[in-house]
Amino acid sequence: MKAANDRLIGVLLQVQRASPERLAALFDRHGIDPEDGIAELVAEIRLDGANSIASMFRGGHGVDYDKVVRDVARKLKLKVGKQETEAVTEGRVLDAVLERYLQKASDEERAVIEEELRGALKAAKRDASELGSILKHGAWAAGSLAALVNAVGEQAVAAVVKRIVLATVGRAAAGTAARKAALVASYAIPLLNVVMVGWVLADIAGPAFRKTVPTVVEVALLRMEFAAG
Repeated sequence: MKAANDRLIGVLLQVQRASPERLAALFDRHGIDPEDGIAELVAEIRLDGANSIASMFRGGHGVDYDKVVRDVARKLKLKVGKQETEAVTEGRVLDAVLERYLQKASDEERAVIEEELRGALKAAKRDASELGSILKHGAWAAGSLAALVNAVGEQAVAAVVKRIVLATVGRAAAGTAARKAALVASYAIPLLNVVMVGWVLADIAGPAFRKTVPTVVEVALLRMEFAAG
């Protein structure tokens, strides 16, 4: 629905005003020059979310953003309620992505995640026992993202997820040249491009989803971090 498109534009405009460099990966992934603006970026995201036949029938405008998010959710085998907003579905997609990550994570990576989660709970002055509702036997439990948001807040959750990604990719970059490692460690959101290729997108066929899956995840994090929408 058009309202979802307008809300996405609102989120990205807020990010652009506060931290425009955070949108670089989105512009690059969808082949849009930042000077062309947010509306053009959203239009391209919608086009990338539609197949060519659907786009022709929609006058070349692509599908609405809520449809893009729903398609990504279904690709990750999530059931989406008819009245579910795109922001809620984005959160469930991020939840599923984190679950997939922990399924494939090493013991060391799981330890990093647990440490980050404990730190977030402590900073929010919450009992560490709440970690049990987030991790079950070292695995990301269903609905963990919602439980974590309830415990520490949206902005803290976005920060924790980014730190986990940084820590994971940082170790992978340890053997590279120092300049490359520094570059990798400089950008939290674009790092999702690096990490997700390995542990989320490997079993998702189709070039369109290789754009829309990381985009939906990035938007979910940006929406939480900037408290927009």
